[in-house]
Amino acid sequence: MARLPLAQRDTLGAHAQLIFDDIAASRGKVAKVFRAMLHSPPLAERVSRLGHYLRFDSKLPADLRELCILVVAAEVGCVYEWRYHEPLARSAGLDAATIDSLRRGHDGVLDPERRALAGYCRAVANRGPIDTQLFAAVRDLLGEAQLTDVTILAGYYAMLAGLIASFEIEPEASSDDDEE
Repeated sequence: MARLPLAQRDTLGAHAQLIFDDIAASRGKVAKVFRAMLHSPPLAERVSRLGHYLRFDSKLPADLRELCILVVAAEVGCVYEWRYHEPLARSAGLDAATIDSLRRGHDGVLDPERRALAGYCRAVANRGPIDTQLFAAVRDLLGEAQLTDVTILAGYYAMLAGLIASFEIEPEASSDDDEE
């Protein structure tokens, strides 16, 4: 059970209900991580908008996005994020061997570009430092705009993992039950 009660729409004030509704409209539901954030409605609103951009509007290809999210989830030990994003990674084209390797924190099955991206996301999740050659390899792979997006993506999921761990938010049994 979470350390703080997870917000229920009917117990929120009018403004917070609008934020709850906006989050639900953008994702189809309000995940437990956002229900926890709704103790600070303006924060929940801003974080959900950033997450929406990173997941749905960024030009970062879905397979690379999900690879980065799984790398961060594995690196910080966030079962909640892993359970939700593993099926999305499969749908985005990551194969079982790649996903299993990422779960164990290994990059051996990845091609050199993806290995660089995984190493970069690990470094971001751990707050650096980022080796100059690694930074250049990822910049060359993605370009400056997508490099910026992937940097914020890794930091975003590390931030969510911190909230999830601090508030002891348990994942649902199925990713269909909870979405970030």
